[in-house]
Amino acid sequence: MTPAGRQTGSNRRVIVIGGSIAGLFVAAFLRRAGWQVDIYERSSVELIGRGVGIFASHLELFEALDKCGAGTVDIGVIVYKRITLSRKGDVIAEKPMLQIVTSWDRLRQVLLKAVDRQRYHFGHIFERVEQDGNGVRVHFANGRSERADLLVACDGFRSSVRGQIAPEVQPVYSGYYIWRGAPNESDLSPETRRTVFPYYTISG
Repeated sequence: MTPAGRQTGSNRRVIVIGGSIAGLFVAAFLRRAGWQVDIYERSSVELIGRGVGIFASHLELFEALDKCGAGTVDIGVIVYKRITLSRKGDVIAEKPMLQIVTSWDRLRQVLLKAVDRQRYHFGHIFERVEQDGNGVRVHFANGRSERADLLVACDGFRSSVRGQIAPEVQPVYSGYYIWRGAPNESDLSPETRRTVFPYYTISG
């Protein structure tokens, strides 16, 4: 959300609502392009433990991480194929597929290095935004308000920003079911580690 650009270069300021993966990507790209970026996250504490199993079999993710300045050093674990196990532990199907598996936490930590942590603000719940010919003013539930040239909403599928700007757009649940396990490697038998660890494994 922005008026016709009124500033150029390092004077341009953007407010990003939402400090998860999408918000960090946006902040990293805009900061690299010369914008002053402030991220406002509704949570009052660090975001942690939001799932494992983010994987990439194409180069888009890695190219994006490089271009935004985050880099890809130690981003994840390389696996060479997918296998499906029966309930008895036998391999019943396999498909060669080179990919890198990482976690939500690891991806977030990598992206955090590409933003200014002093401009990452916790405990700010978006309330409303006003726009005029000079920019936007964002108001938060704690009474704080901030002015910027651009507002980017990255606050999830139940976006409060979208709720104000486009209230007629409502999310539709498409259905999702998955069970994931993350055991300690030391708890697994040598045979299980040999069978499972080099691959992306699905159990039947």
